[in-house]
Formats: sequence, structure tokens, C-alpha cells
Amino acid sequence: MQRPRLVVFDMDGVLVDVSASYRPTIAATVWDYFSLVLALAAPPVDLVTPEEIDLLKRAGGLNNDWDMAAALIAYLLTLLPEAPSPPQDGSTTEAALHGLRRAAAGLTVDWETVVRRKDVASLAQTAAQWGGGLAGVQQAASATNRSLLCYRGTLRDTDLVTRLFQERYLGGDRFRTTYGLEPRLVLEEAGLCRRETLLVARETLTRLAERYPLGIATGRPRTEALFALEHLGVRDLFRCVITDDDIQEAEERTWQETGHRPTYRKPDPYGVLAALAGLGTPQEPGLYVGDVPDDIRAARAAGRVRPVLAVGCCAASRDREDLRQAFAVAGADLIVNDLEELVRWLLA
Repeated sequence: MQRPRLVVFDMDGVLVDVSASYRPTIAATVWDYFSLVLALAAPPVDLVTPEEIDLLKRAGGLNNDWDMAAALIAYLLTLLPEAPSPPQDGSTTEAALHGLRRAAAGLTVDWETVVRRKDVASLAQTAAQWGGGLAGVQQAASATNRSLLCYRGTLRDTDLVTRLFQERYLGGDRFRTTYGLEPRLVLEEAGLCRRETLLVARETLTRLAERYPLGIATGRPRTEALFALEHLGVRDLFRCVITDDDIQEAEERTWQETGHRPTYRKPDPYGVLAALAGLGTPQEPGLYVGDVPDDIRAARAAGRVRPVLAVGCCAASRDREDLRQAFAVAGADLIVNDLEELVRWLLA
């Protein structure tokens, strides 16, 4: 196995423990959508479990947690009695909320039956066969109540899924700072983002940074990625940070130049290649560390352009043996229990 000279990390589940932040925000966003957006009788707290989120994430195409929340909402909507479609003229947050609540007003939901009927394991398996992602979930499930999913536009107007997610994750203070808006749905000042911790000691990363240029390729928005790195005290150790903002900007450039709008989110290799390019020359071998099979697929795809090792990290997994198998199927060159193990290998 060729030794790398450049090291790039995914953030969540690799460098940063998001078990108390992003994962609960996904589950809370699903709950909030039915309770706060559709104004239905409150669902049970465990409407979506962490294990179910992990299962669906491994189906592929759902590295973006907004997409993950939308996919779970779309699936659960199919388990509700059918509702009329809301009016299509909702161009503002208020209009969208009014239309959705009006459409859902006649629904009587037996949440015990919904929880008993849901089968996320089967959903994940079938969604993977359809190519994963939100589109794969919608292909795997029925179209019932699809019009009740308001995941379009921006959070400033009609994207209520992303708005819920960001209000819950950022909290009131950072939501105002980031978007210049007042929280509308989740009125809590303390965001879950402040619960994040490092999965590896700063001292370990410092030793690694003394030998290797370090970079990050993450699906986080730029402001959230930089806030986390600064909040956790490791921003200075990374020479290049590629975020979802960079991905969207590249997609927009391609669309402007070619008239074709691509998808550069993982498992596409764009982010991995961009981070490696920011660290060294095209000839230098690199390494990319991720926590889900899509990260491995992205690194393998990048390896067709330049030398890249695909490393699977199990640090945040509840079922390491199952994840190891998924990494192996995706084509991982190396699988480690945590970054301490990887750093020992790199510094040996």
C-alpha cells in the first residue's frame, strides 16, 4: 500500500462527534415537521431512531443531513392517511405554512400504528437499489402525501425542512447571525451545534500536521464547518477546507458554462479532489478518511484521477462490524477503529 503524502478528512463522524448535534437534529427536524409545520397531534419522541438514520445513510446519497431529514419525512408521510394537496401559491414561509396546515387539518393520525408499520431497514435496502438519495427513497416508497413535503426554494421562503433543521441546529443566536432572520419555528436560543466534541485529541492532530499537509472535504456549509473547527480549537491545523458552499459554487459554474447542472456531492469525488489539489501537486499520493460508504466511493472515484487511498473510520459507529463490512463492499483500502489508529500507521 503506497504511503500518502497528503491527508484529507471528512468532518462528521471522523474528526467531530455529531452524536449529540447533527444526528439529534435530524430526528428533531422530522418530529418538528409533523408537530410544528403540519400542526398534527404530537408524534412520539422516538419517531425516528439513531439506528434508523444510520441505516438510511448507508443506502447512499444522503450525506447531506437536510436531504436525510427530508427523506425520512417523505417516507413517514406515506404512512399517514392521504391528505389533499396544499395550494401551489405558497411563495413565502407564512403562505407555505398556511397551505400545509390547511391540507393536513383533517388528518387523524394514530402514531402507534405509524411507528409499528415503518420499516426503515427495508426502505434503505430498496432505496439503495434505486440509487440512494432522496430520489431513491421516493422511488422506494409510495407517492402518498408527497405534496406535503415542503423542501423547495430556500429557508428564507419555502424550504421548511432546511429552516427547521437550521433553527434547531444553530440555535437562535447563530441562526440570526448566519441568515439575518429571526427564528420562526424553533424558538430555542441554544443550538445543538454547541454540543459537538472532537473524536481525536488536538495533540494527535498536531503531531500529524507536523508531518503531513492536512485538509478537509465536508458536506457542511462553510460557516458551520469553520465555526466547529474554531470552536473545537483545531482550525489552524488544516491548510485547505472544502465545504458544501464550494460544491454548490462549482455546480453553478458548470451549469453556467455548459447548460448542464451536475451533482458534485459525495459519492462524486469533486470535494476530495479539490481538497487534495489545495494541499499539493497532482502527482502526490493522498488519503481520504470518511465514516460512511459514500466517502469510500468518493475516494475511489478520486483515485481514478490521482493516487488516493480510501480509508473508512468506525469511530462514531454503533455497529462497527456492520460498518466494516459496508466499507469493504464499497472498496476501502484501509479500515480503522478511530483516528488514533490511523495516525499511528501514518507516523510509523
